[in-house]
Amino acid sequence: MSTLKKGVLLVASLCTISLGTVAVVASLPSAAGAAGGTATVKLGKQADLLARGAAVGVPVHITCSTPTLPPGQSLSQNVSVQLSEVVAGDVVQEAFGNESDFTCDGSPHSVTVYAVPGSNAGPFGGSPAHPLTDGTAFASAQLSVCTLPGIFPTPFAPFASPTPGPLPSPIPSPIPGPPGLPSCESARDATVITIQGAG
Repeated sequence: MSTLKKGVLLVASLCTISLGTVAVVASLPSAAGAAGGTATVKLGKQADLLARGAAVGVPVHITCSTPTLPPGQSLSQNVSVQLSEVVAGDVVQEAFGNESDFTCDGSPHSVTVYAVPGSNAGPFGGSPAHPLTDGTAFASAQLSVCTLPGIFPTPFAPFASPTPGPLPSPIPSPIPGPPGLPSCESARDATVITIQGAG
């Protein structure tokens, strides 16, 4: 066979493999929308100043559908809050917090996320964290509820003790399928909130 024909056959084979790969990828379910349902997160308009500005309790209202947990998968859920407030004249102080203890059942639920000021130091130095104060702050929230493939395989059943007599014929056990792809519900909210409290 000539070199030209061999080159044509090689290109044709590679194209077939590439098209097959594209077809397989296209048939996989979308990881982002596989969980179903519509999640929402909404920040409360008023937060509580705690411990003289060491933290702020931010109310967050969450609605998420009851997750379907396939065998061999685990559930991960989290809502995080970030605050930015101008303190000490002209310093923008940021605070962060997250919470994972909330219910997903299709109904609205409220949870308090405690945001704690973080250090403003960068790679070249900076200022330490400042206490938060009464006033207004820009707040953002991120909700994520995901089912994730399990990390550890299902343990095998213990061996049975030997019994006298003929051994029973082995029954083929089903081969477990792949653990599946991660699927997530997520939502975001951002607004200006009021921080109030005796501190």
